[in-house]
Amino acid sequence: MGVGRSVNVLEVAISMPDYDTTLTYIYDRTSGMLLESTSKTTQTLPEPTTSEYSYSITETNIFQSTTILPIPLEYLVLVIAIIVVVAVVLVLALRKPTR
Repeated sequence: MGVGRSVNVLEVAISMPDYDTTLTYIYDRTSGMLLESTSKTTQTLPEPTTSEYSYSITETNIFQSTTILPIPLEYLVLVIAIIVVVAVVLVLALRKPTR
């Protein structure tokens, strides 16, 4: 998906007399959503045959970030900077001169 995510990985291996299977599941740690799955099975009898399948989510809107603030962050930083400058000017202006 082009975005680094924290994930949990579950790997399972199953061995039976007639076949061997490996399964891998990758889940998003935050949401628990299954992001990728792979399966590989090798049948041993009557002759070795391997089958594989996999899937992965390549695009979704489920992880889009939501804005907590009603204004863009850049405006908030600008307002805070202005408040700090005004506060420093007021402190310097109201300060009693030293003799």
